[in-house]
This record gives sequence, structure tokens and C-alpha cells, in this order.
Amino acid sequence: VDRMYAFADRAPPGAVEALRRYAPWAISPSGADYTWIPPLMQAGLRTTSPAGSGLATAAAADELLDSLLERSNFDLVGDYALPLMGWMLADFLGGDRRDGPLLMQWALDLAAFFNNPSFTAARTEQMGRSVSEMVAYAQGLLTTSRARQHGGFLVLAREAAKNHGRVLDDEGIGNITLPFLTG
Repeated sequence: VDRMYAFADRAPPGAVEALRRYAPWAISPSGADYTWIPPLMQAGLRTTSPAGSGLATAAAADELLDSLLERSNFDLVGDYALPLMGWMLADFLGGDRRDGPLLMQWALDLAAFFNNPSFTAARTEQMGRSVSEMVAYAQGLLTTSRARQHGGFLVLAREAAKNHGRVLDDEGIGNITLPFLTG
């Protein structure tokens, strides 16, 4: 939140409007209450990090490596590291591994925005568009039977929100998913 306040103060013309067009919740009003977010994240993390998750990660890594061995050459980052991260994000959120490239593109857009202190309206619009698409994707996951059966982080966070008398709306989803995408 502090970074977004600084952004709003220093943003070039059109940047704040671009962000508000795609993710109006991203620039929070002064005094906004986010004390309900950490318990959601803790509940989701506690339950979606089972003892066997390391084995699942190793199996995914092996599967990707096996597919790369069949090729004469490959790019370690583009063909292995980013797809593996996409798969892990999809598994964690309760999505489909085929969505990994999309998740990674959103993550790269967010990292490009937050890692460069010189804001432009175009970069802000791209980041806002990516955040908006990610939130819509997450809302879609919450309505699919696969996500409910998988019990991914988003489903568990929604249940924790319900237990705290909250609804996991766009702002809540944005606040709990952005740390994973930017990380």
C-alpha cells in the first residue's frame, strides 16, 4: 500500500487513471483496513503446503526436464524455470498447469512495474490490465468444480474470508494473489 501511495503522488499524467480503469482497488484510500488479509493468507498457506508438496515440485521439475532432454537445445529460463514457476503457481492457486504461461506473463508484468521506479502511463496500464485479468482468472477459478475439488489456496482463502465475515471480492483477491505473482 505504501508503494502505491508513493506511486499516486509521483505518477505521470494518465497513469493513476489507467490503474483505476483496470484495478480501482489497487490504490487504497488512506486508512483502509487490511487487518483481515493476513489471517486469510495464513489459513490458505497453512493448508495448501502439505508435507508432500516438495515431492510434487520435484515431480513437476522432472517432467519438464524430461521433455527438454528430447530437444537439441533449450533456454534454461524460458523453457524450464518460468514454466516450472507457472506450474507451481497454478497448482498452488488451484488452477490448471496449462495456465502457467498466462500466470507467468502476469507475474512478469507486475515485476517489471514494481522493479522499475520510473513509472510511465503505458507500463502502469499494462500492469493494471494484468492485475485485472489475474483477478478475473481467480474469480473464475473460484467458480469451477476443479478448484473446489483441488482445494487450492484461493478456495481456502475464500473460506477463511467467510469465517471472518468477509467476501473475497476483487480487492481481497488482488491483495492475496499479488505477493505470489510478484515473488
